[in-house]
Amino acid sequence: MIKFVPTNGIVKSTKLDFDLLSFIFSRFVKLKRRKTLRVERSKRSYSYYYDKRKVICINTNEGTSLKFIVATLLHEVRHCMQLREECAEMNFNYTSYWNYYSSPEEKDARKFEKLATEVCKIYNQYKIIESKFKKYDLDIFKELCHNEKVDSNDLQKETNNEQQNIE
Repeated sequence: MIKFVPTNGIVKSTKLDFDLLSFIFSRFVKLKRRKTLRVERSKRSYSYYYDKRKVICINTNEGTSLKFIVATLLHEVRHCMQLREECAEMNFNYTSYWNYYSSPEEKDARKFEKLATEVCKIYNQYKIIESKFKKYDLDIFKELCHNEKVDSNDLQKETNNEQQNIE
């Protein structure tokens, strides 16, 4: 299980639901034990994972979109996984950009990052369901408790329209 603990600054700049991201990541990122990772804005010109502090620093100057943040989280979580699994002798001290870019751990992290599109789709679908739940008061039993009429056709029409847009 993975738990992202974002700083106020990263939440303010991205406006993302890190609890939901934690939930989604935990469905497919399998770690031997629960991992809590702080997520904060990077003070450097790049994003990185700092293992000693268990923190992912994201360069929000590069972007704050859902896809950018998810891709960065995937990339840095992969580094966390690499360190936990002790896959091979990893050397994070590179003598050049080329050595860094072509290293096995970076190639692996970039490959893992390609899941971003699918993770974003899942995130967006959860948010749609969440908004419908609120919009149609699905947490309240209006028909049962208050003898109120609720037009379930509105929800069905909206769901059908969204399904057509997906296909």
